[in-house]
Amino acid sequence: MKRIQLNKKVGKGRVRASRTSRPNVSVGSKKGVTLNSAHGVRLAKAFKGCQLAFQNTSFILKGRWSNRDGTNINLSKTGASLSQKTRFGTYNVIKPTRSSATLLGVNFRGQKAANALAVLVLIEFILRFILLCLKSVPIIVRGLVYLAVALWSLVKLTGSFLLFIFLGLPVELFGKDSTG
Repeated sequence: MKRIQLNKKVGKGRVRASRTSRPNVSVGSKKGVTLNSAHGVRLAKAFKGCQLAFQNTSFILKGRWSNRDGTNINLSKTGASLSQKTRFGTYNVIKPTRSSATLLGVNFRGQKAANALAVLVLIEFILRFILLCLKSVPIIVRGLVYLAVALWSLVKLTGSFLLFIFLGLPVELFGKDSTG
């Protein structure tokens, strides 16, 4: 089902309403204090991707770090997770049931997404391997031709050397009349 929501900035605050939750209003300040009609007061401090907060007498710990190749590390009070973004979605390595995939415009989450991503990544790997093999065929053929030419030159050199040792060298050493 599609997400239906209203998320509008009004002055210094924000108004949110969605299909699944009740409407709420929040007002935040630059000092890390947020007043929210649904969640109460939140005191937060963020630094280098990590957020520490208190909200309604509960402690919140969140962290998110990413790199350029699509690997993410997420931190929470219950632990950490490692996820990898692919062409088809995001696979959570530590907690596969938190994976998501989109196939033909249909979004899958959970174990179904993890299974679908595993199959799709395997198919992509196989196709890329076949493509690599097909691209390397001309290089391998060219190398085999060079190797065959080098071996043929070595055979000719060895044959010429043997002919010189057994036929040419005795003639040079003993003269032309040494044959008998």
